Amino acid sequence: MRVIFQTANIVTLITVLFSLCLLPHSVNAADIQVETAVERQEVFVGESFTMQIRVEGADSPAEPDTSQLTDFTVRPMGGQSNSSTMVSNTNGSWQQITHHGYIFNYSLTPKKSGELIIPAIHVTVDGRNYSTRPVTIHARKPQETAEFKVRMSLSKETCYVGEPVILTTTWYVGKNVKNFEFNLPVLSEPGFDATPLAADNQDTLEVPVGTHTVPATKGKEKLDGEEFLTVTFQHHLVPLQEGSFTLPQTTVSCQALTGYRQSRSNRPFGGMGNDVFEDFFSSGRRAVYQTFVTPSNQPTLTVLPLPAENKPPFFSGLVGTYAIQAKASPTQVNIGDPITLTVTVEGSSLKHIQLPDLSRFLHPESFKIPEEMAAGEIADGGKTYTQTIRVKNSRVTEIPPIALTYFDIEEKRYTTARTPPIPLQVSTTRIVTALDAEGLDAATGKKKIQAVIEGINHNYEEIEGNALYIKQQSPVMLWLSLILPPGLFFLVYGASFMVRRRKGNGAERKIRNAYPLLKKELSSASLSGEQINRALQNYLAAKTGKTAGTITFSDVITALDNGCTDPSLQDELKKIMEECETMRYAGGVDTPANSAHVTKRLFDLASRLEGQI
Repeated sequence: MRVIFQTANIVTLITVLFSLCLLPHSVNAADIQVETAVERQEVFVGESFTMQIRVEGADSPAEPDTSQLTDFTVRPMGGQSNSSTMVSNTNGSWQQITHHGYIFNYSLTPKKSGELIIPAIHVTVDGRNYSTRPVTIHARKPQETAEFKVRMSLSKETCYVGEPVILTTTWYVGKNVKNFEFNLPVLSEPGFDATPLAADNQDTLEVPVGTHTVPATKGKEKLDGEEFLTVTFQHHLVPLQEGSFTLPQTTVSCQALTGYRQSRSNRPFGGMGNDVFEDFFSSGRRAVYQTFVTPSNQPTLTVLPLPAENKPPFFSGLVGTYAIQAKASPTQVNIGDPITLTVTVEGSSLKHIQLPDLSRFLHPESFKIPEEMAAGEIADGGKTYTQTIRVKNSRVTEIPPIALTYFDIEEKRYTTARTPPIPLQVSTTRIVTALDAEGLDAATGKKKIQAVIEGINHNYEEIEGNALYIKQQSPVMLWLSLILPPGLFFLVYGASFMVRRRKGNGAERKIRNAYPLLKKELSSASLSGEQINRALQNYLAAKTGKTAGTITFSDVITALDNGCTDPSLQDELKKIMEECETMRYAGGVDTPANSAHVTKRLFDLASRLEGQI
């Protein structure tokens, strides 16, 4: 009986699913509707609240345009689908009802007090525009209380454009609070650039400020004769334009414990609501929290323009006090060897420090500098840049000083800090390879690729209690089954053999044509070191099967050992490769006379190598 019951359930389930699949159409929402919903319509200035834009009848609308909400700070909080599907059965008739919807979430913070309007917001669905209805928000002016106070202070009241000033924000707390959030409008002011500073105390916490958190220090202080718990954090505030500025108010919204009330629940044991444990442990008392929004004072900052007199042409834009230092490794190199140059700048505002243009100090005829400059890393009170440079001729004896020009606020004048010169010893004995020139690791090209060949694993399964029957085939099918497999095998084998032979012939033709191609490439009257080096690389690539552009003498020495026993021939090839690379990277060496001399020697060398590689 149990087998029959389970089978009946399965049949019923299959019937339901099959009926759903056969539904001719789903019942969908007929129209597209959009609306704006807000968490509450009475808030304080600086207090955040949630706004939703709900779309009914579509599950993939375009992101709404909220640029018209100029009276609010708008933070997108993501969105989610609001679609659902329901199946009903009426008198044996199955019907599927589908609801399509989507919700966009935002956090809004009023910038000023009064009656503020959330205007009609446009939403695009399938190319058509829909609009919400306007919503009125009553924003009240926040008030300071005896329990909560906020103070902002500046390290100085007068500064220059670009000079970092320390902004300190302190919240004085006199009650138990939860769910607090800071709102600092100055962080989004276009005339300032702000960077949070690390907390200098072990008793720290991360406090929410807008969409980010900043490190803050907890402490205790007295204000107006009363003792408070304090939360303090700092920003480097860099003014970007001159003028007199009154900083906008900072606000802190929080929920503060204001007392307890007796729980009046008619449910046995407090029921099963969310406050069941609170009712039990508080002996029937429930905590009462109230929202407080506290405003700060508004300090004033006067920003002076930088003096135009004696302003250097390569002024970095930095204002404050700065120092620069450099080191290089190695300092004993050959032409083309990579040198790691490390430049560290220390000063007032590390965020705005940029590496000076090295081409102003390292002459292009003496040094090779990459086009892409490295990004700086801030650590240990400085910003460090690491760059690879290369010496291009043996006359270089040092890395020249690197200069950084800034405006010294103590001296009230433009000052230049310089690194001391770094002595170098440069020689021309080493072969500069193409791998070196590109800055690649030579070991990378020497890795061997190992192929792992795995066999085919056959799986067998025995079937017990069954007989195996062979159906008798007709004579024609029997012959086809015997002849067709070997015929296909020989056909595939023959095609593979022809492909391999064609490839082999192509490689042989490439080897035979290497010398004529070299003579053609060197036939021009005047060639540069780059052109001669490229022709040599193409010739050796064809002879050895290597990739042109990365071949070194060590790459072809094996091929020479196999077919060439003349040491002088090997020495000559090594010298020519060295001279080609030197003309390519060393300034003042790539002259027409040198090029003609190397070209003639390369012709003689190639004619002697023919038939030996």
